[in-house]
Amino acid sequence: MARVVRRVFGALRRNCVTFAVLTAALGFAPRALFGVGFRYAYSVSPGAAVPYVFVAAGAILVSACLLQATIVYGAVRDLQGQRASLARCLTEGFARLLPLLGLSLILALALILGGLLMVVPGLVLAVLWVAAAPALVIERRGVFASFQRSVRLTRGNRWPVFGLLAAFSLMGLVCWFGLIVGAVATGATWGYVRVAIAAFSMAGVTLVSSVVVATIYYELRTAWEGEGAETLAAAFD
Repeated sequence: MARVVRRVFGALRRNCVTFAVLTAALGFAPRALFGVGFRYAYSVSPGAAVPYVFVAAGAILVSACLLQATIVYGAVRDLQGQRASLARCLTEGFARLLPLLGLSLILALALILGGLLMVVPGLVLAVLWVAAAPALVIERRGVFASFQRSVRLTRGNRWPVFGLLAAFSLMGLVCWFGLIVGAVATGATWGYVRVAIAAFSMAGVTLVSSVVVATIYYELRTAWEGEGAETLAAAFD
């Protein structure tokens, strides 16, 4: 677990500029624009805000999937001991965008249904499918093949994977709580400052979670197949 944590923060540190640009453009900006636009539309006519919400939600979903694909690619490339340029991350992200959209929708629906069934099934699916998105992006597998690949990779390591997901989720909750407390302390509980805080926190969650699942995928694949950086590099050629 400690090695995975070190690798996650190491990847974030070494790629801070590239990841910051991608997160700002694909994570923060769309959410901030949605928040500002919704406030304006609602102030003009509450009814006019309804169709805006559906259109904007679709745009945010697309941008979030694109951000995840670009970060996953860049993080795994980093774990190989190489660097992925901003242009290469975007190229690979766009190439896998549509399949990742399908995978994300299926995963979200399954987790929601699993969560409604006394929570535990949702947690089980989250662990089983933790490496599905990286498998789709890195190995260029299909949607259902990526789910199957993740199930195979996590076999024998599901409790450690659950521990990692729980630890990073707890860290995220602590950071989110800190942002809320800071906003309340400064009186910025409403208005455009709150919009910016919400956009920043959600973009940050997407960034960190993408690096986390990319690192878990790399560790699981190495454990099962004994692949080092040199062998895994063939997946990008």
